Amino acid sequence: MFKSVKKEKSIRTRMVAMVLLPILVLSLLIIFIGMALLYRLYTQSIRNELTATTNVVLDCLNLTVRGDYAYESGMLLKGDLNITDSTMLYRVQEKAQIDISIFWQDTRILSTVSNEYGVSAVGTRAGKDVIEAVLERGECYYSTNLDINGVSYIGYYMPIENADGTIVGMIFAGKKTDMVYQGIKAIMLWFVGVSVAASILAVIISSVYSSRMTSDINQINSFLKTISEGDLTVNLDKRIACRKDELGRIGEYASRMRTDLKKMIERDPLTSLYNRRSCNNRLRALENAHSEYTVVNES
Repeated sequence: MFKSVKKEKSIRTRMVAMVLLPILVLSLLIIFIGMALLYRLYTQSIRNELTATTNVVLDCLNLTVRGDYAYESGMLLKGDLNITDSTMLYRVQEKAQIDISIFWQDTRILSTVSNEYGVSAVGTRAGKDVIEAVLERGECYYSTNLDINGVSYIGYYMPIENADGTIVGMIFAGKKTDMVYQGIKAIMLWFVGVSVAASILAVIISSVYSSRMTSDINQINSFLKTISEGDLTVNLDKRIACRKDELGRIGEYASRMRTDLKKMIERDPLTSLYNRRSCNNRLRALENAHSEYTVVNES
């Protein structure tokens, strides 16, 4: 008896492990791969946003006023018009949480960037890598690790050119790294939460299904054990025989075997009439039920 229970527990444990282990492994893979893809998509969207912002700012400067850029007496000129005004830059910062800087050569002359003490970055210079890429080679420059006035930024630089192609400065658009990572963290937590909830639901459904399957196996086992002990009065739950899988067929065969055994034992093989053993069983059942009965002996 002890060995039988031990085996049943072992079967249940194996079934649960076989069902749950693949779900857990798949869930972990989905979480890690999904987080990597989300991080990549989010950082790419940040780059696209910064690129679009620098293009918009540059187009506003180029399309509003005609003429070349010049920097004289602390004023940024476009043609003969002084465009040294940070109003548009601060509006962009307010609406999109993007800091903007305009450089003359390698030095900031207009900027919304400031450090934690509120000191403006105007007058500070760009890094060596930025200068080489933008001012010397005329390329756009993107970095996820910029230190501007003591603050970490993800930023994008674009050259400013005059009509003859001369590069006279740069436009910078950037977001503070901690702000970007807060957004990524919020998305990651949402994704992980949904993935974990889905995994838990899958585990619950699988556990219920495996428990029902184990319960049906135990019922079939108990049914066969009772028959092997000589009790042919038991019946298998009809629900098991109605299953549309292998367990259903096993239950059907087990019920058919009980019926055939009962017929072989209780009926005469020639006349199909109930034999003495059957009569004794019926009398014993009536006595156990305290039912009244009459026996007629024909000689």
